Amino acid sequence: MTSVDLRTYPDLVAALLEPASVKVLGVVNGDGAPHLAVKNSIRLEHDGNLAFDELIETSRSNAGLVRAMWFNRKVAINVVSPSGQAWLLSGRPIRTVISGGEFRRRYEAVRSQDPHGGLAAIWHIKIDDLSETTLAKRRLDEETAHPLLIHLDRLLAEPIEAGAEAPISSGLPEPAEHRELANSHVPKGHHGHNGLNGNNGD
Repeated sequence: MTSVDLRTYPDLVAALLEPASVKVLGVVNGDGAPHLAVKNSIRLEHDGNLAFDELIETSRSNAGLVRAMWFNRKVAINVVSPSGQAWLLSGRPIRTVISGGEFRRRYEAVRSQDPHGGLAAIWHIKIDDLSETTLAKRRLDEETAHPLLIHLDRLLAEPIEAGAEAPISSGLPEPAEHRELANSHVPKGHHGHNGLNGNNGD
């Protein structure tokens, strides 16, 4: 199994170190349904893997990680920085810690933040795939790989040749013959999408 050393991605490392970043863990429940939970204790370890503190013994995240370890299944992690830069990571849990020196250190750290808190386990996850899902990057990647998916109104409003000036819109409805010409270039069955509901691009 090929692993990804997250230490070679400086922007991702900065997001993992930033307390204001949002980190979400995705596992699969026993009935096959996905389960997502915010786990802001997700952190980068010295070996390039991820670790996080599971605070609730009976949580669905804990059960999903046990299931993933038993059956060699993947889990997903979404990291979003305060600036909106985002990544989707996938990997497998490789170790869980429930006693010993590492557990005691993390348990004391949890209790220092929450006197009523506890620690069920520390999970270590080896990442084997990642992609940046920042909206601007995903849009650029898609338009480069699939230019025919770009909406026709954007193609008509943007320069066709390098250095050409973009036409200035009058703000009036375009003539009927222009609409007919544009419609004649739409592939059959293609309606497009604007992706505005997917803030992270994926």
